[in-house]
Amino acid sequence: MKRCLLTFASALLLLAGFSQNCENYSFYLADNDASGGVRTANLYQVSISGGDAILTQLLSLEKTVHLGFDEERQLIYMVNSVSAEVTAYDLDTEEEILIGNIEPAGQGNVEVVYAGDDKLLVGNDQSNIIYEFDVITGTTTVLYSGLPLGGGDLVITQGGELQLYTRDGNGQIVSDLANAPGTVIGDLPSLVTGAALMNSGNILVSAKNSSQFIVRDASGADAGAINAIFEDAPFTFKDGDLTGGCNDANDVEEPCENFSAFYAHHVTSVPSTIFGLDFSGGNANLSEITTRNYQIHLAYDADNDLLYAANANGSSVEAIDPSTGASEGFIALQSGLNSVYCNVYFDGSLYLGSDAQNRIVQVDLSDGSWVEIANAPVQGGDLVVRNGELFLATRNGDKLYSISGGTATEVGDIPADVNGIALSADNQYIMSNAGSSDFFLLDENGGVVESYPALLDGFTFSLVNGDLASGCQPNEPNEGECEGVWRTQTQGGWGAPANGNNPGVYRDANFDGAFPEGLVIGCDFTLTLTSAEAVEDFLPSGGSPAAFDENHEDPASGGGNGNGNGNGNGNGNGNGNGNGNGSGNLGSFAGNLTALALSIGFDAYDSDFGQSEYPLADLYIQSGDFAGWTVGELFELANDVIGGCNEDYTPSQVNDAVDAINNSYVDGEDSGSDFIGCTAPEEESAAQVAAVPSTYLSVNVYPNPAVDRLNIRIESATSKTIRGEVYSMNGQKVL
Repeated sequence: MKRCLLTFASALLLLAGFSQNCENYSFYLADNDASGGVRTANLYQVSISGGDAILTQLLSLEKTVHLGFDEERQLIYMVNSVSAEVTAYDLDTEEEILIGNIEPAGQGNVEVVYAGDDKLLVGNDQSNIIYEFDVITGTTTVLYSGLPLGGGDLVITQGGELQLYTRDGNGQIVSDLANAPGTVIGDLPSLVTGAALMNSGNILVSAKNSSQFIVRDASGADAGAINAIFEDAPFTFKDGDLTGGCNDANDVEEPCENFSAFYAHHVTSVPSTIFGLDFSGGNANLSEITTRNYQIHLAYDADNDLLYAANANGSSVEAIDPSTGASEGFIALQSGLNSVYCNVYFDGSLYLGSDAQNRIVQVDLSDGSWVEIANAPVQGGDLVVRNGELFLATRNGDKLYSISGGTATEVGDIPADVNGIALSADNQYIMSNAGSSDFFLLDENGGVVESYPALLDGFTFSLVNGDLASGCQPNEPNEGECEGVWRTQTQGGWGAPANGNNPGVYRDANFDGAFPEGLVIGCDFTLTLTSAEAVEDFLPSGGSPAAFDENHEDPASGGGNGNGNGNGNGNGNGNGNGNGNGSGNLGSFAGNLTALALSIGFDAYDSDFGQSEYPLADLYIQSGDFAGWTVGELFELANDVIGGCNEDYTPSQVNDAVDAINNSYVDGEDSGSDFIGCTAPEEESAAQVAAVPSTYLSVNVYPNPAVDRLNIRIESATSKTIRGEVYSMNGQKVL
């Protein structure tokens, strides 16, 4: 039992952290029907949108099943409630896969949740036992016994606690399952069928004969209801089950390259000024776009690059071009709204909050009509949509609320006197507050993570009343935008003591912002520089180019050991060319790669670092061994070579290319070397031709171990026959 509990605890921690910052959170409903002696089920995907839960059918089954969702593998595990057979529906391939059988086999396996770490938890309402089923090995062990299962479902809260949603006792939520019979913490509909964790931390619940999902918070308290809709009509649940999770696991999410933020400011009711907002250099820099003679509350449609300015009196919404400030027209709002102080755009609709009426409405932008979706303590503040869920930041108690099922559920405390909330480029909350001269970055519970001084034309700007809006426009290809002059520095430049306006001054002012966790190069073996001072102490680093053979943190530069009459490049006391290795024998490769890491990092962090907006890392090497590679690709290879992860290239070979890049645009001046440029050269370099050695062979086997299905991916530089063998976990050859 101790082994199971330790494994289970680690699985809960994995699950609790997996869905954070999820863009595509979905639920899955098994609607079971055993009438007429024939068992069937329909499997639906459930998406919550605009206050409704929209069902989309995925498949029909000739059995009744109960569900658990594996976010990482994108598998819906289905437990046959009669035979105890476990299968999985693969969302990527749309195939059903046989996994194994729960032992002892038999009826009554109706409460299911996937707990991570390959463990499926299954409750049997005939034996009142919760089993732990390993989906890889197929083994079954007893986790808990003596519990009032009685139908229903299992759920793991965002805090990692296993809870039972049971029909026993006429519908109950039971916690503390390790101490049977557990502790009742809430009531449920008597015919509860399923429960699933929502991205907000609440629990979505289904019940037989109902056409609504109900919502509970982790303490068991009521948090609203959501209508179930299938093919534009209400959907009534039969028996069944519910699971949910994030669908982002197999998506490669592009970083936001076209992020825009805006602040609407007014001291009294009018006029209102709309500012563009740029978070760079550790500040929030405002630039005026336009003014209007009414009190504005702002939303941004990033897909169409439009601002929606709601008049606080509830009469209209104006569409505004954020580039020019020009009006794109007005939308008259349906009468009945006033004191509109909250505004956010999401998925084709506006959501407005009325301070005086304490209600949130959804606006149809085609005609200005609206429907009320929630009663909430608006009182100033703002609305924001994060990961598909609506949140309210309010001055009423200075709280952040989740809006779901028509009600507001408290999430956490926020800074006082909020007037605006929006999302940052990396999907965190940003907030503005009356009486402050800072904008704040918040965590998911509303706690302050960082502050950014508000500056207008370089001077401190005080926030009074206003609103925030932001969004990320779809990334567009960089082709045709590559122009201007970039900036690089040699290791001597980055290692110079700060003086006047030299690179050392820039390094000291921006290192903490660009490298909040410190600068790290390498892979298996690494060099870590934790501060600007550590960079100055380390650079320049002389000596023969070499890979690391151990880890280094904040080393000093080395002394030269040459002979002759010149000063040593190793900054030592020796004369001549003095290319001696310094502390840890790190050599010139470590120094040059550190210099390139600084230039790439600062270029990504600060839009004003160089004169071009096109990324330094995306430029192409024009000549030499790595012609046709991008700067970023060479940088990645250099980290592998210096860290001991790649021996196909010599440190000297890579170091020469890195050094050439560093010398291309020193201090933002074109050296004329033409070593890097916007387009790839027509001819392949020797390194490109040799990039895949003739002996190259890569074999990727997953999952490993496997049950029923095994994927084998082979990449080879040859066309020769490759022989492979498959063995069981007992060492027996099976293929």
